[in-house]
Amino acid sequence: MGMEKIACIGRPNSGKSSLFNQLTGLNQKTGNYSGVTVEQKTGQFSSFQIVDLPGLQSLQSSNLDEQISKRELFKLGEKDKVIFVANGMQLSESMLLFTQIADLQIPTLLVINFKDEIERHGVQIDLSTLKKRIGCDAAVINSRSGEGLDELKTKIESKAFRIPNAICRSLYDKLSEDGIYSNDYEELLNKPADAEFWQTDYFQRKRIIEQIISESVQANPVSYLKKSQSLDRFLLHPISGMLIFLLVMFLVFQAVFSLSEYPMGWIDDGFGSLADAVNMKLLKAVVVGIGAIVVFIPPIAILFFLLGILEHTGYLSRISFIADAFLKRFGLSGHSVMPLMSSWACAIPAIMSTRIITNPRERFAVIMASPLMTCSARLPVYAILIIVIFPNETSTWGVKGLTLLSLYLLGLIATL
Repeated sequence: MGMEKIACIGRPNSGKSSLFNQLTGLNQKTGNYSGVTVEQKTGQFSSFQIVDLPGLQSLQSSNLDEQISKRELFKLGEKDKVIFVANGMQLSESMLLFTQIADLQIPTLLVINFKDEIERHGVQIDLSTLKKRIGCDAAVINSRSGEGLDELKTKIESKAFRIPNAICRSLYDKLSEDGIYSNDYEELLNKPADAEFWQTDYFQRKRIIEQIISESVQANPVSYLKKSQSLDRFLLHPISGMLIFLLVMFLVFQAVFSLSEYPMGWIDDGFGSLADAVNMKLLKAVVVGIGAIVVFIPPIAILFFLLGILEHTGYLSRISFIADAFLKRFGLSGHSVMPLMSSWACAIPAIMSTRIITNPRERFAVIMASPLMTCSARLPVYAILIIVIFPNETSTWGVKGLTLLSLYLLGLIATL
Protein backbone atom coordinates (compact mmCIF):
# COMPACT_ATOMS: atom_id res chain seq x y z
CA MET A 1 0.00 0.00 0.00
CA GLY A 2 1.28 3.46 -0.90
CA MET A 3 1.44 6.36 1.48
CA GLU A 4 -1.59 8.57 1.93
CA LYS A 5 -1.20 11.80 -0.01
CA ILE A 6 -1.77 15.29 1.38
CA ALA A 7 -2.06 18.06 -1.20
CA CYS A 8 -0.90 21.44 0.08
CA ILE A 9 -2.98 24.03 -1.77
CA GLY A 10 -3.72 27.75 -1.47
CA ARG A 11 -3.51 31.08 -3.21
CA PRO A 12 -0.12 32.39 -4.39
CA ASN A 13 2.04 33.93 -1.67
CA SER A 14 0.11 32.25 1.14
CA GLY A 15 3.17 30.52 2.61
CA LYS A 16 2.54 27.03 1.21
CA SER A 17 6.16 26.38 0.33
CA SER A 18 7.37 27.59 3.73
CA LEU A 19 4.95 25.21 5.43
CA PHE A 20 6.02 22.42 3.06
CA ASN A 21 9.65 23.03 4.04
CA GLN A 22 8.78 23.01 7.75
CA LEU A 23 6.90 19.72 7.47
CA THR A 24 9.27 17.85 5.15
CA GLY A 25 12.62 19.39 6.07
CA LEU A 26 13.25 20.24 2.43
CA ASN A 27 14.35 23.62 1.10
CA GLN A 28 12.00 24.66 -1.66
CA LYS A 29 12.42 28.24 -2.92
CA THR A 30 10.06 30.81 -1.45
CA GLY A 31 9.45 34.38 -2.55
CA ASN A 32 7.21 37.39 -2.04
CA TYR A 33 5.52 37.19 -5.40
CA SER A 34 3.18 34.92 -7.33
CA GLY A 35 4.44 32.04 -9.43
CA VAL A 36 7.42 30.95 -7.32
CA THR A 37 6.15 27.36 -7.27
CA VAL A 38 5.42 26.36 -10.86
CA GLU A 39 5.54 22.59 -10.49
CA GLN A 40 4.53 20.16 -7.78
CA LYS A 41 7.09 19.24 -5.13
CA THR A 42 6.84 16.14 -2.97
CA GLY A 43 8.20 15.30 0.44
CA GLN A 44 7.38 13.12 3.42
CA PHE A 45 6.03 13.86 6.87
CA SER A 46 5.28 11.00 9.24
CA SER A 47 3.37 8.41 7.19
CA PHE A 48 2.12 10.95 4.65
CA GLN A 49 3.38 12.09 1.27
CA ILE A 50 3.14 15.90 1.18
CA VAL A 51 2.64 17.50 -2.25
CA ASP A 52 3.22 21.24 -2.61
CA LEU A 53 1.12 22.47 -5.53
CA PRO A 54 1.47 25.78 -7.39
CA GLY A 55 -0.62 28.67 -6.12
CA LEU A 56 -4.17 28.73 -7.38
CA GLN A 57 -6.42 31.76 -7.78
CA SER A 58 -9.53 29.81 -8.71
CA LEU A 59 -10.55 26.42 -10.05
CA GLN A 60 -11.78 28.33 -13.10
CA SER A 61 -8.22 29.51 -13.89
CA SER A 62 -6.55 28.29 -17.07
CA ASN A 63 -2.89 29.24 -16.45
CA LEU A 64 -0.39 26.43 -17.04
CA ASP A 65 0.90 26.29 -13.46
CA GLU A 66 -2.65 26.45 -12.08
CA GLN A 67 -3.67 23.61 -14.37
CA ILE A 68 -1.09 21.49 -12.56
CA SER A 69 -2.87 22.14 -9.26
CA LYS A 70 -6.31 21.50 -10.74
CA ARG A 71 -5.20 18.25 -12.37
CA GLU A 72 -3.70 16.95 -9.13
CA LEU A 73 -6.76 17.96 -7.11
CA PHE A 74 -9.10 16.14 -9.48
CA LYS A 75 -6.84 13.06 -9.32
CA LEU A 76 -6.92 12.75 -5.50
CA GLY A 77 -8.21 9.38 -4.31
CA GLU A 78 -10.60 8.45 -1.52
CA LYS A 79 -7.86 8.25 1.11
CA ASP A 80 -6.08 11.45 0.05
CA LYS A 81 -6.43 14.73 1.92
CA VAL A 82 -5.95 18.48 1.52
CA ILE A 83 -4.19 21.09 3.63
CA PHE A 84 -5.58 24.43 2.58
CA VAL A 85 -3.19 27.29 3.44
CA ALA A 86 -4.86 30.67 3.84
CA ASN A 87 -3.18 34.04 4.22
CA GLY A 88 -4.47 35.28 7.58
CA MET A 89 -4.23 38.91 6.49
CA GLN A 90 -6.19 38.22 3.30
CA LEU A 91 -8.61 35.71 4.74
CA SER A 92 -11.62 36.76 2.68
CA GLU A 93 -9.81 36.21 -0.65
CA SER A 94 -8.36 32.90 0.54
CA MET A 95 -11.75 31.62 1.67
CA LEU A 96 -13.23 32.26 -1.77
CA LEU A 97 -10.90 29.58 -3.12
CA PHE A 98 -11.59 27.44 -0.05
CA THR A 99 -15.30 27.28 -0.94
CA GLN A 100 -14.38 25.80 -4.32
CA ILE A 101 -12.06 23.25 -2.71
CA ALA A 102 -14.87 22.45 -0.25
CA ASP A 103 -17.13 21.63 -3.21
CA LEU A 104 -14.78 18.74 -4.04
CA GLN A 105 -15.73 17.14 -0.69
CA ILE A 106 -12.20 15.99 0.13
CA PRO A 107 -11.11 15.65 3.79
CA THR A 108 -9.50 19.02 4.50
CA LEU A 109 -7.56 20.84 7.21
CA LEU A 110 -7.56 24.65 7.12
CA VAL A 111 -4.25 26.30 8.03
CA ILE A 112 -4.36 30.08 8.63
CA ASN A 113 -0.85 31.41 8.10
CA PHE A 114 1.13 34.49 9.22
CA LYS A 115 0.14 34.35 12.89
CA ASP A 116 2.70 37.01 13.73
CA GLU A 117 1.10 39.55 11.38
CA ILE A 118 -2.38 38.64 12.60
CA GLU A 119 -1.40 39.37 16.21
CA ARG A 120 0.61 42.49 15.32
CA HIS A 121 -2.36 44.07 13.55
CA GLY A 122 -4.85 43.15 16.27
CA VAL A 123 -6.89 40.70 14.20
CA GLN A 124 -8.71 38.20 16.42
CA ILE A 125 -9.98 35.01 14.81
CA ASP A 126 -12.66 32.97 16.59
CA LEU A 127 -11.54 29.52 15.49
CA SER A 128 -14.46 27.68 17.10
CA THR A 129 -17.00 29.75 15.15
CA LEU A 130 -15.01 29.47 11.95
CA LYS A 131 -14.62 25.69 12.25
CA LYS A 132 -18.34 25.32 12.92
CA ARG A 133 -19.24 27.26 9.78
CA ILE A 134 -16.80 25.56 7.43
CA GLY A 135 -17.22 22.08 8.91
CA CYS A 136 -13.55 21.13 9.27
CA ASP A 137 -10.68 21.62 11.70
CA ALA A 138 -8.38 24.66 11.53
CA ALA A 139 -5.08 25.87 12.96
CA VAL A 140 -3.27 29.21 13.09
CA ILE A 141 0.49 29.10 12.45
CA ASN A 142 3.49 31.08 11.32
CA SER A 143 5.15 29.02 8.60
CA ARG A 144 8.29 31.18 8.64
CA SER A 145 9.14 30.84 12.35
CA GLY A 146 7.40 27.52 12.98
CA GLU A 147 5.06 28.92 15.64
CA GLY A 148 1.99 26.71 16.00
CA LEU A 149 3.64 23.98 13.92
CA ASP A 150 3.66 21.39 16.73
CA GLU A 151 -0.10 21.66 17.10
CA LEU A 152 -0.53 21.35 13.34
CA LYS A 153 1.71 18.28 13.20
CA THR A 154 -0.40 16.68 15.94
CA LYS A 155 -3.56 17.35 13.95
CA ILE A 156 -2.01 15.83 10.83
CA GLU A 157 -0.73 12.73 12.62
CA SER A 158 -4.10 12.23 14.32
CA LYS A 159 -5.77 12.60 10.92
CA ALA A 160 -7.94 15.52 12.00
CA PHE A 161 -9.15 15.97 8.44
CA ARG A 162 -12.87 16.45 7.88
CA ILE A 163 -15.01 16.84 4.80
CA PRO A 164 -15.89 20.56 4.85
CA ASN A 165 -19.37 21.94 4.36
CA ALA A 166 -20.05 22.53 0.68
CA ILE A 167 -21.53 25.89 1.61
CA CYS A 168 -21.73 27.12 -1.97
CA ARG A 169 -22.72 23.96 -3.83
CA SER A 170 -26.28 25.17 -4.49
CA LEU A 171 -24.77 27.81 -6.79
CA TYR A 172 -24.07 25.07 -9.33
CA ASP A 173 -27.59 23.72 -9.55
CA LYS A 174 -27.97 25.81 -12.70
CA LEU A 175 -25.22 23.83 -14.40
CA SER A 176 -26.61 20.37 -13.58
CA GLU A 177 -28.98 18.87 -16.12
CA ASP A 178 -31.48 17.50 -13.60
CA GLY A 179 -31.35 20.40 -11.15
CA ILE A 180 -29.48 18.29 -8.58
CA TYR A 181 -26.01 19.30 -7.43
CA SER A 182 -23.26 17.16 -8.93
CA ASN A 183 -20.06 16.59 -6.98
CA ASP A 184 -18.11 16.17 -10.23
CA TYR A 185 -16.58 19.64 -10.14
CA GLU A 186 -14.40 18.99 -13.16
CA GLU A 187 -17.49 18.17 -15.23
CA LEU A 188 -19.26 21.29 -13.98
CA LEU A 189 -16.35 23.52 -14.99
CA ASN A 190 -16.24 21.95 -18.46
CA LYS A 191 -19.89 22.66 -19.09
CA PRO A 192 -20.61 25.80 -21.09
CA ALA A 193 -21.66 28.79 -19.02
CA ASP A 194 -21.75 32.44 -19.89
CA ALA A 195 -19.62 35.08 -18.20
CA GLU A 196 -22.69 36.45 -16.42
CA PHE A 197 -23.17 33.15 -14.57
CA TRP A 198 -19.58 33.01 -13.30
CA GLN A 199 -19.76 36.67 -12.27
CA THR A 200 -22.98 35.96 -10.35
CA ASP A 201 -21.33 32.92 -8.80
CA TYR A 202 -18.36 35.05 -7.66
CA PHE A 203 -20.49 37.71 -5.96
CA GLN A 204 -22.75 35.13 -4.30
CA ARG A 205 -19.72 33.30 -2.93
CA LYS A 206 -18.23 36.59 -1.76
CA ARG A 207 -21.39 37.45 0.18
CA ILE A 208 -21.39 34.07 1.90
CA ILE A 209 -17.69 34.36 2.78
CA GLU A 210 -18.07 37.92 4.08
CA GLN A 211 -20.84 36.71 6.38
CA ILE A 212 -18.62 33.92 7.73
CA ILE A 213 -15.69 36.32 8.17
CA SER A 214 -17.85 38.87 9.99
CA GLU A 215 -18.95 36.17 12.44
CA SER A 216 -15.49 34.72 13.11
CA VAL A 217 -13.09 37.67 12.75
CA GLN A 218 -13.26 40.53 15.26
CA ALA A 219 -11.21 43.03 13.32
CA ASN A 220 -10.93 44.23 9.79
CA PRO A 221 -8.45 41.79 8.21
CA VAL A 222 -7.38 44.36 5.61
CA SER A 223 -6.88 47.33 7.94
CA TYR A 224 -3.13 46.83 7.79
CA LEU A 225 -3.24 47.55 4.07
CA LYS A 226 -4.23 51.20 4.56
CA LYS A 227 -0.63 52.37 4.89
CA SER A 228 0.39 50.20 1.95
CA GLN A 229 -2.48 51.52 -0.14
CA SER A 230 -1.48 55.11 0.56
CA LEU A 231 2.05 54.32 -0.64
CA ASP A 232 0.74 52.46 -3.67
CA ARG A 233 -0.89 55.63 -4.94
CA PHE A 234 2.65 56.78 -5.73
CA LEU A 235 4.44 53.44 -6.21
CA LEU A 236 1.88 52.12 -8.69
CA HIS A 237 1.25 55.36 -10.55
CA PRO A 238 2.29 54.97 -14.22
CA ILE A 239 4.53 58.08 -14.10
CA SER A 240 5.66 58.53 -10.50
CA GLY A 241 5.96 54.74 -10.11
CA MET A 242 8.42 54.49 -12.99
CA LEU A 243 10.42 57.51 -11.75
CA ILE A 244 10.58 55.99 -8.26
CA PHE A 245 11.75 52.71 -9.78
CA LEU A 246 14.59 54.46 -11.64
CA LEU A 247 15.53 56.32 -8.43
CA VAL A 248 15.52 53.09 -6.41
CA MET A 249 17.69 51.30 -8.96
CA PHE A 250 20.08 54.28 -9.08
CA LEU A 251 20.47 54.13 -5.29
CA VAL A 252 21.00 50.36 -5.50
CA PHE A 253 23.75 50.68 -8.11
CA GLN A 254 25.39 53.59 -6.31
CA ALA A 255 25.37 51.51 -3.12
CA VAL A 256 27.17 48.75 -5.02
CA PHE A 257 30.17 51.08 -5.32
CA SER A 258 29.83 52.99 -2.04
CA LEU A 259 29.39 49.92 0.18
CA SER A 260 31.88 47.69 -1.63
CA GLU A 261 34.72 50.24 -1.76
CA TYR A 262 36.23 49.29 1.61
CA PRO A 263 35.92 45.46 1.38
CA MET A 264 37.32 45.57 -2.16
CA GLY A 265 40.26 47.61 -0.85
CA TRP A 266 40.86 45.16 1.98
CA ILE A 267 40.79 42.18 -0.39
CA ASP A 268 43.07 43.92 -2.89
CA ASP A 269 45.58 44.89 -0.18
CA GLY A 270 45.44 41.41 1.38
CA PHE A 271 46.14 39.55 -1.84
CA GLY A 272 48.77 42.14 -2.79
CA SER A 273 50.61 41.55 0.47
CA LEU A 274 50.29 37.80 0.01
CA ALA A 275 51.70 38.05 -3.53
CA ASP A 276 54.65 40.12 -2.28
CA ALA A 277 55.40 37.45 0.32
CA VAL A 278 55.53 34.67 -2.29
CA ASN A 279 58.89 34.04 -3.92
CA MET A 280 57.90 31.70 -6.75
CA LYS A 281 56.77 33.60 -9.87
CA LEU A 282 54.19 30.97 -10.87
CA LEU A 283 52.63 30.90 -7.41
CA LYS A 284 52.65 34.70 -7.27
CA ALA A 285 50.78 34.79 -10.58
CA VAL A 286 48.19 32.37 -9.18
CA VAL A 287 47.69 34.53 -6.06
CA VAL A 288 47.32 37.69 -8.14
CA GLY A 289 44.86 35.94 -10.48
CA ILE A 290 42.71 34.67 -7.62
CA GLY A 291 42.77 38.10 -5.99
CA ALA A 292 41.59 39.71 -9.24
CA ILE A 293 38.50 37.46 -9.12
CA VAL A 294 37.76 37.54 -5.38
CA VAL A 295 37.93 41.34 -5.27
CA PHE A 296 34.63 41.53 -7.18
CA ILE A 297 32.68 39.35 -4.77
CA PRO A 298 31.61 42.35 -2.58
CA PRO A 299 29.82 44.33 -5.35
CA ILE A 300 28.07 41.20 -6.67
CA ALA A 301 27.04 40.12 -3.15
CA ILE A 302 25.79 43.63 -2.30
CA LEU A 303 23.77 43.85 -5.53
CA PHE A 304 22.04 40.51 -4.92
CA PHE A 305 21.44 41.39 -1.25
CA LEU A 306 19.74 44.67 -2.16
CA LEU A 307 17.66 43.00 -4.88
CA GLY A 308 16.64 40.41 -2.28
CA ILE A 309 15.41 43.19 0.00
CA LEU A 310 13.35 44.64 -2.85
CA GLU A 311 11.85 41.20 -3.47
CA HIS A 312 10.92 40.46 0.13
CA THR A 313 9.36 43.89 0.69
CA GLY A 314 7.06 43.20 -2.24
CA TYR A 315 8.47 46.05 -4.32
CA LEU A 316 9.39 43.82 -7.27
CA SER A 317 5.76 42.65 -7.45
CA ARG A 318 4.74 46.30 -7.75
CA ILE A 319 7.28 46.76 -10.54
CA SER A 320 5.60 43.89 -12.39
CA PHE A 321 2.30 45.70 -12.06
CA ILE A 322 3.41 49.12 -13.26
CA ALA A 323 5.55 47.64 -16.04
CA ASP A 324 2.67 45.65 -17.52
CA ALA A 325 1.25 48.46 -19.68
CA PHE A 326 4.73 49.48 -20.89
CA LEU A 327 5.81 45.93 -21.74
CA LYS A 328 2.63 45.26 -23.72
CA ARG A 329 4.08 47.51 -26.44
CA PHE A 330 6.78 44.86 -26.91
CA GLY A 331 4.45 41.88 -26.81
CA LEU A 332 5.27 41.14 -23.16
CA SER A 333 3.44 41.53 -19.85
CA GLY A 334 4.19 42.12 -16.17
CA HIS A 335 4.90 38.39 -15.82
CA SER A 336 8.11 38.98 -17.80
CA VAL A 337 9.61 41.35 -15.21
CA MET A 338 10.80 38.67 -12.77
CA PRO A 339 12.58 36.51 -15.40
CA LEU A 340 14.17 39.59 -17.01
CA MET A 341 15.42 40.94 -13.67
CA SER A 342 16.64 37.44 -12.81
CA SER A 343 18.89 37.78 -15.85
CA TRP A 344 20.89 40.31 -13.84
CA ALA A 345 22.09 37.30 -11.87
CA CYS A 346 22.37 34.77 -14.72
CA ALA A 347 20.48 34.03 -17.91
CA ILE A 348 20.17 30.32 -17.10
CA PRO A 349 17.92 30.59 -13.99
CA ALA A 350 16.13 33.46 -15.75
CA ILE A 351 15.24 31.17 -18.64
CA MET A 352 14.10 28.50 -16.19
CA SER A 353 11.89 31.03 -14.38
CA THR A 354 10.00 31.82 -17.60
CA ARG A 355 7.76 28.90 -16.61
CA ILE A 356 5.65 31.44 -14.71
CA ILE A 357 4.77 33.14 -18.04
CA THR A 358 1.47 31.72 -19.26
CA ASN A 359 1.59 32.96 -22.86
CA PRO A 360 3.77 30.56 -24.95
CA ARG A 361 4.77 33.27 -27.43
CA GLU A 362 5.79 35.67 -24.65
CA ARG A 363 7.66 32.90 -22.84
CA PHE A 364 9.65 32.06 -25.99
CA ALA A 365 10.44 35.74 -26.59
CA VAL A 366 11.81 36.18 -23.06
CA ILE A 367 13.86 32.98 -23.36
CA MET A 368 15.50 34.26 -26.54
CA ALA A 369 16.09 37.80 -25.24
CA SER A 370 17.21 37.10 -21.64
CA PRO A 371 20.93 36.65 -22.54
CA LEU A 372 20.98 40.26 -23.77
CA MET A 373 20.35 41.52 -20.22
CA THR A 374 23.39 42.46 -18.13
CA CYS A 375 24.34 39.41 -16.05
CA SER A 376 26.63 39.27 -13.02
CA ALA A 377 29.56 38.12 -15.19
CA ARG A 378 29.59 41.53 -16.84
CA LEU A 379 29.48 43.46 -13.57
CA PRO A 380 33.25 43.16 -12.87
CA VAL A 381 33.99 44.42 -16.40
CA TYR A 382 31.66 47.38 -15.93
CA ALA A 383 33.15 48.06 -12.51
CA ILE A 384 36.70 48.14 -13.88
CA LEU A 385 35.76 50.52 -16.70
CA ILE A 386 33.81 52.84 -14.39
CA ILE A 387 36.60 52.95 -11.79
CA VAL A 388 39.17 53.72 -14.51
CA ILE A 389 37.05 56.42 -16.13
CA PHE A 390 35.87 57.96 -12.87
CA PRO A 391 38.65 57.57 -10.25
CA ASN A 392 37.74 58.55 -6.69
CA GLU A 393 39.71 61.75 -6.69
CA THR A 394 38.04 63.20 -9.79
CA SER A 395 34.45 61.90 -9.66
CA THR A 396 31.53 63.40 -7.84
CA TRP A 397 29.06 61.32 -5.81
CA GLY A 398 26.49 59.52 -7.91
CA VAL A 399 28.37 59.44 -11.23
CA LYS A 400 29.42 55.80 -10.82
CA GLY A 401 25.94 54.65 -9.86
CA LEU A 402 24.37 56.64 -12.71
CA THR A 403 26.84 55.17 -15.20
CA LEU A 404 26.20 51.62 -14.00
CA LEU A 405 22.45 52.21 -14.15
CA SER A 406 22.83 53.47 -17.72
CA LEU A 407 24.72 50.32 -18.72
CA TYR A 408 22.01 48.12 -17.22
CA LEU A 409 19.30 50.18 -18.95
CA LEU A 410 21.24 49.77 -22.21
CA GLY A 411 21.01 46.01 -21.80
CA LEU A 412 17.29 46.35 -21.09
CA ILE A 413 16.79 48.44 -24.24
CA ALA A 414 18.67 45.83 -26.30
CA THR A 415 16.47 43.11 -24.79
CA LEU A 416 13.23 44.91 -25.55
